[in-house]
Amino acid sequence: TRTRTRAPTRTLALALTLTLAPTATRIPTAAALGAAPPAAGVRDFELAGGGKAPRVAFGTGTNWFRRDAKGNDALLRDCVLDALRCGVRHLDCAEMYGTEGDVGRALEAFLAEGGAKREDVFVASKAWDCLKAGNVTAGVEASLRALRVDYLDLYLLHAPFLLDDGRGLSDRQIAAKVMAAWGELEALVDAGKVRAIGVSNFRTADLEVLCGGARIPPAVNQVEGHPQLPQPRLRAYCAGRGIALYHYSPLHPLGDDVARPVVEAAAARLGTSPQLLLFAWALRVGAGVVTTSKTPGRMAESLECRGLAARLSESDMAELNQISSLSPSRRFWLKNYGDDFEG
Repeated sequence: TRTRTRAPTRTLALALTLTLAPTATRIPTAAALGAAPPAAGVRDFELAGGGKAPRVAFGTGTNWFRRDAKGNDALLRDCVLDALRCGVRHLDCAEMYGTEGDVGRALEAFLAEGGAKREDVFVASKAWDCLKAGNVTAGVEASLRALRVDYLDLYLLHAPFLLDDGRGLSDRQIAAKVMAAWGELEALVDAGKVRAIGVSNFRTADLEVLCGGARIPPAVNQVEGHPQLPQPRLRAYCAGRGIALYHYSPLHPLGDDVARPVVEAAAARLGTSPQLLLFAWALRVGAGVVTTSKTPGRMAESLECRGLAARLSESDMAELNQISSLSPSRRFWLKNYGDDFEG
């Protein structure tokens, strides 16, 4: 079933007026949606300011969200360790997930095996409670302790609307708080605690405000993304600014009665699974993908999307891109973003 709703949307700045275009009814081409050249789907991101970020990340939220408040989730540790052993080199964490302790123990165990060094694994986290509390530095220090590392490869502000937290702040007030938090992140980069900084759940208008006042520009924006929510405006903005875009919830279309048959038919024709095809779609449009699995060995299969992305043709992409017209939908943050499918 569709997960579409209408709700008021907000931007970061009162001074910015952004007219949201209605969802397109035409079937967009891959070029119109900002699809990257085929070979680009298999490369790591070259982050602004230096460093590389692997395109496929193991997500430690959603399925794992606060499963064990004491940080003693043996299944999560086993799955993280399995993912690392099969070649995954990007761990996507967050303060709000309540899983960093287990991820840290798994990472420590993997590095102790001697097959890789700390610098071989890209470790990312995000600010949540510490962002709302106005103390991002404390959040980074807590994540470093929990993850058992000396630095983070990437640290994100989890969402701009967290800074309102139900208090009814104006857009101008929220923007000021975002910039204050960003200043803390810039200082953490200077101190070597964090290698790269970025955001999550930021729309184009939010990024325009941040980029307009940041000393260090955001290297990454992580948002919900899939053929039902392609966000072409946001993709184009990030590409133009050198901001690496990651998609979470990439498998959302498989729960939709309209989108699922389209994906399944395309996957059958291409001789692959619907899951791999959706991952490959993300890479083909120039994004990275955050996924997870509780099944040993499944993440090794997920890495195969890098090769599949390079093989997708324009007609393959057009077949999937039509889903944005047939059944536009988002899974998360409906209250905050409503039916803004453009980004």
